[in-house]
Amino acid sequence: MYSVAVGQSPLLELAERVFAPVEELLGELEGLPYVDWAIARLAATRLRFAKEVLQEHTASARDLWGLRLEATGRTPRTVCLGKTRRRLEPDDAQTLGVAELPIAPDGCGHVVPDSRRVVHLTYCDSCRRRETDRQRAFERDARALVVDGKIRSICLDPSGSGVGYFYDSRCACGTGFLARRPDERACPSCRTAHRQRNRSG
Repeated sequence: MYSVAVGQSPLLELAERVFAPVEELLGELEGLPYVDWAIARLAATRLRFAKEVLQEHTASARDLWGLRLEATGRTPRTVCLGKTRRRLEPDDAQTLGVAELPIAPDGCGHVVPDSRRVVHLTYCDSCRRRETDRQRAFERDARALVVDGKIRSICLDPSGSGVGYFYDSRCACGTGFLARRPDERACPSCRTAHRQRNRSG
């Protein structure tokens, strides 16, 4: 059944070990009445790792699917995580200076049957049918990254509180800073000084 580099028994034992924690996470996610994206991401990451470990010992996605079926005793499942990066149109890529951008997972997050045709399934059937709409929405949002001639930066908040959109700007004092709005003109130091003057006045 399998084209393997090691004996079938050791391979089956390895498959049982690497897929066991994945099946546990998938079962936990499947039993929830809502999508827990933390569990969904973790399950998808561990499943990808498990498949990559075993992929070199199997001849095809179908063989890997069959090995997993034998190792776990149930029909293989996966998470519809979707894409986490998207490529930009050439003109947008030239404007923004990057070929692709990170995005939040755009799948439905549900546990769905895994594929026998491809090793890593990106979308379930329902979400795959809406891929064109997703790409168009992404391209529209990407063009909105340029506002008033300023490019919005996707980066860590200077306060360390998380990731967000910021604009490259320059204060009248000459200091360059990341602004939260395209019309923000004063750097944090000048804003603080202005507030202190108002209080003292």
